[in-house]
Amino acid sequence: MATKFFKFTFYFLLAFTFSITPTFAKQPQISSQGAILIEPKTNTILYEKNAYDKFYPASITKIMTALIIAEEMPTSTIITKSSDSIAKVPSDSSSIGLLVGDQYTMSNGLYGLLLGSDNFIAHDLALTHSGSISAFASEMNTRAKSYGALSTHFSNPHGYHDSNHYTTPYDMAQIAKVAFANPTVSKIAGTASSTFSYQNRKQTLVLTNTSRLLKDQTPYYNTHVVACKTGFHDAAQQTLVAKAIYGDLELIAVIMKASTPNQYIDINNLFEYGSQNFDIEKTKTGYTLINHTMSNWAKPAITTALESGWISDNGIDYQSNIQLQDLIWLLKQIKPLKDLHTTDLTLPLKASLTDIVTRQSMAQVMNLINQKLSLIDFNYKTLLPISDLNTLSFSEQQAISFVTSTQLMSLDESGAFNPYDFVTWQEAINILYQYFICI
Repeated sequence: MATKFFKFTFYFLLAFTFSITPTFAKQPQISSQGAILIEPKTNTILYEKNAYDKFYPASITKIMTALIIAEEMPTSTIITKSSDSIAKVPSDSSSIGLLVGDQYTMSNGLYGLLLGSDNFIAHDLALTHSGSISAFASEMNTRAKSYGALSTHFSNPHGYHDSNHYTTPYDMAQIAKVAFANPTVSKIAGTASSTFSYQNRKQTLVLTNTSRLLKDQTPYYNTHVVACKTGFHDAAQQTLVAKAIYGDLELIAVIMKASTPNQYIDINNLFEYGSQNFDIEKTKTGYTLINHTMSNWAKPAITTALESGWISDNGIDYQSNIQLQDLIWLLKQIKPLKDLHTTDLTLPLKASLTDIVTRQSMAQVMNLINQKLSLIDFNYKTLLPISDLNTLSFSEQQAISFVTSTQLMSLDESGAFNPYDFVTWQEAINILYQYFICI
């Protein structure tokens, strides 16, 4: 079977000539501790950082509260600021300044909740809806699970700090996907300012959205943002969730545990990254995400990988470097390697799962796979005279001789292998494609 490798098409050789110096998509530089960017129509993750770690949400909790109220309470319902809210909501909570006995419609309450981020309004809306805060929190948790937010627990409707009140960036994105699809919640969460009217006295308040994404006088203003909610307390630090629309492409981003003003910088970087690298296309059966991060030479391999189930979605930045843990995950999706153990690679490579895969490591991986599967007959006795391998061990040089002799990986124009250069997702997929599909 080895002879077949010496008959690769010009296209394949050209592909790897370009793969030596790929043009990288601009990765967002995110300083917050947790973040995620999703495309909601296909629910594809486009970027994530600690997306499944637990964080305190603070006031972005209120989009769940707003969703329940908007869906289940008549807009004309009159809410009264209760003494119960004064007794049970901490006095240092955010507030628009209502007094006990002040009355307002549910609709005005949602503006006070999402624009003014009033914790007392959140309490009284929940109390009116469910009769108790615990009952309302129970519905919040039931709904969260139904949306796929399985690592979330709410204990109150406003997000004031409670160690048992937490979520993850992924979960919050799932909640935001539903909340911002609600026309009432989306409209209010995308309003820069509004007038709040009392029902018990002839007086109004001007409410201004706490999010700088909607304030055109700030450098963080984003004309594409249609809904957003801010949050903060000492334990949570800055949190932010927002939805932006670029033509047919919708994006939802969540930022958790950021320092001011990085929550705005980070979320705008995510939106820029998503809008520049992805599009959406409507099909007969739904929507397809179009990924612009792959190079033209990699499209046949990536298309095959998607069709074969090696990768389950198209939200990967294919020009980003691949970590060993991701490569192992990818290998396990390929049927002959489904029983591959992590230690089968980490021990021989003497590497940790978070290490970025180098060309040298990739060569060793392919050599180990071939020793396991024997799909290619290869004579390991003779090492190729490659110029930049002098510092490598004999076994490492053998692995590189294998991948270069069989043209799974190529040398550069000077005849060097560049063993310490990093491997991208598209390069890794292409190498596996050549090995498993083209032989």
